[in-house]
Amino acid sequence: MIRTLCSGTPAEQLAAIDANFTSDASFRHTICRVPSFGDVNVPLLGAVNSRWVIGCVYRWYKVLSPRIEVDIESVGMLPF
Repeated sequence: MIRTLCSGTPAEQLAAIDANFTSDASFRHTICRVPSFGDVNVPLLGAVNSRWVIGCVYRWYKVLSPRIEVDIESVGMLPF
């Protein structure tokens, strides 16, 4: 999923976000933050939620850095 979000096509990015993020997901980064919120009606756009905004962030990230190489060395699971 990380590779798809960072270097996939816009359609692949959208599919990965839809499959792995809830509609009220949040996103925190050093220079960008998307708070968790559900559907909000925005003129000219219609219903928008935080998952949609996160998709916009990843799309813009790809515009800023079009050639990303990602290497995953290990994965850890956090207990709930």
